[in-house]
Order: sequence, then structure tokens, then C-alpha cells
Amino acid sequence: MTSLDIRTCSESSNDCDLMPDDPTLDYLAPDVAREAIFERQPSGAAARKKLEGAIGKTLSVAFYFYRGELIGDPNKEALPMKLTGCEFRPATKGSKKGRWIVPVPGTERSVVVTPEDVSAFEAAQESTRAAERP
Repeated sequence: MTSLDIRTCSESSNDCDLMPDDPTLDYLAPDVAREAIFERQPSGAAARKKLEGAIGKTLSVAFYFYRGELIGDPNKEALPMKLTGCEFRPATKGSKKGRWIVPVPGTERSVVVTPEDVSAFEAAQESTRAAERP
């Protein structure tokens, strides 16, 4: 299983800086959207939509995924991905004060998205964009 956990970035690492604003993440609080990495990918956006469908309500604007794991052997075929996230609150002290990096206890959730889920999500997004065009 291949895994990426964005919480493991070191303090001195340059790759842990805030992400630039992304207007497609308007369902997240503005400061949270800068921390959200997985939501910038179709798999993360599809996972959020699938998780909202499973729990029957909209996720908090402070919820984002922090860990992604490929389930299976990536050399054989397209694989499902398990994404884990939780609600975060801003840090109140330290060098990352104000960043949405402190997990809120009891809010962790996981969801598995398949390549088919991602394709269906992308197709739905494309049809929505096509309908909005004049």
C-alpha cells in the first residue's frame, strides 16, 4: 500500500508552505483551502462528494483530507484510493499560528474512491460546466 500523509511535513521543509488560493475549493473556508491538498485533485473532490452522500449531510468547511492510500499494487491496474480526513481548527501559537492544522478530536472519517467514482465525478462536473456555458 502506498501512502501519503501531509501532516508529516517538517517545520524546516519548504514544501509545507501554504498552497495558493484555488477558486474551485469554494466549499472550504478560505484559510482551510490553502491547507487542502487532496481536494485539489479529482480523487479528493470525488471522495468528498461520496463521503457527503454516505453521511447524508454536507461536510464542514473546516474538513479536509490529510492522508491518501492506494489500495493494492499500482503496477497492475488503476487502484482504489482510501482518503482520510477530519475537521481542523487554526493553531493558536507557534510558528504555524493561524493555520488550520490542529485536528478536532472525533471528526476523523475515511472513504474509498474507485477510478470509476472519480470518472463519474469528473463527467458530472464537465456536464455542469457545459450547462453553464452560454
